[in-house]
Amino acid sequence: MSRVKTVPSDRLKAEIFEHLDLASGDALVLIEGNDFVLVKRAMTPALMERFEKLASETREHFEELGIEPEDVERAVRWARESS
Repeated sequence: MSRVKTVPSDRLKAEIFEHLDLASGDALVLIEGNDFVLVKRAMTPALMERFEKLASETREHFEELGIEPEDVERAVRWARESS
């Protein structure tokens, strides 16, 4: 989402840090255009963090659908036998 915001210069750094959830030492990507600079966070979560987040989201989704661990095991067995 883009928006235009007037920020006093002494607050600019704090606004950027807050918006991007940055900490001192985090890496940034600056993409410059003729009349703009796009600032993006360069760091990506660690692989294990990403896996745990995906696993948690999948587990929650399965619970919402009423899928039990036995259903998953049965589906994996079927897939292995079918290939």
